[in-house]
Amino acid sequence: MGEEFAIILPHTGLEQAFSLADRLRLSIASSTCEIPEREAIRVTVSFGISQFLLTDSGVTNVLGRADKAMYCAKNQGKNKVIVFK
Repeated sequence: MGEEFAIILPHTGLEQAFSLADRLRLSIASSTCEIPEREAIRVTVSFGISQFLLTDSGVTNVLGRADKAMYCAKNQGKNKVIVFK
């Protein structure tokens, strides 16, 4: 089970985006979700990062690369941050 969403970071380089995503990943993984009358659960996240290129005709290309990177993170065991290169 999982949901996908995008975070757009204008004027942010790949290194800064990676750092933010990794901090979010660590914070989420170290938290628990309390569910009434059930056992608390832990949640992990996988991030795929891409950068807008001058050759991109629109946001679709950027999101496609980020999606590929995210699935690479999931295939490598989840709870990871991968930058599309």
